[in-house]
Amino acid sequence: MQIVININDKIYEAILDGWWPNNFVSIRQLIANGIPLPKGHGDLIDRSKLEVHYVGTDIGTDCPVYLLPTVEEASIIIAADKENE
Repeated sequence: MQIVININDKIYEAILDGWWPNNFVSIRQLIANGIPLPKGHGDLIDRSKLEVHYVGTDIGTDCPVYLLPTVEEASIIIAADKENE
């Protein structure tokens, strides 16, 4: 199972340093508040880093689109879950 958790920099650095003060939130709480990723998910990328292109539509407004090469070249944050393949 893969879980995305949100922790602040201070807690993250303390964990890396092997130091865990009593007043910090528990690891159990961090995991419980995490977001489980669904089995078989694709690569997770940062959409804000993609180059956006605008194209006209039938009604004349501009519509933002992500071109396939831009998406395919995006840096992967979390690799796809290959468990079901």
